[in-house]
Amino acid sequence: MKIIVTSRSGLETLTEHNFIKDNFAVISITNPHTLSVNIKSSPNLWDVLRLEFDDEEKTEVKFGVPRIAINANQGYMIAEFVKNVEKHVDLLIVQCEAGMSRSAGVAAAISLVKNGSDEEFFNNDKYFPNMKCYRTVLESFGYSNIPEGLIDRKWVMNIKIGV
Repeated sequence: MKIIVTSRSGLETLTEHNFIKDNFAVISITNPHTLSVNIKSSPNLWDVLRLEFDDEEKTEVKFGVPRIAINANQGYMIAEFVKNVEKHVDLLIVQCEAGMSRSAGVAAAISLVKNGSDEEFFNNDKYFPNMKCYRTVLESFGYSNIPEGLIDRKWVMNIKIGV
């Protein structure tokens, strides 16, 4: 499955002008309490998963404002969504506000599980994958005991292949 990462405006442009010719599904990540992304209906659009969480490593209050990180339930929702759509779509679009961090972390984890590599998202200067998103989604696909902080992705690959 091909996976692309984009921003709010990028997704709205892609769907507004029917630029997507493949069957596709969307994981749309927005900040809490913001408007949903306007995703124009298309005969090629299979399904949309809409989630709300901030670009944070942990849920906490910063400067008097609650900042909500991805949680295990949202990770599970992502894993189940991917399992449900993968047989029906050729393209998965993962979108967040800027298309750089949350969406890249989610896409990298999905790509590792489904395509065997996350390098496209870690070896590209336009992405800065949110590692909390990455760990949470991997755990939801059955990876366990993933270390906190900067993760050694080689270690994760060794778990996947049983080394």
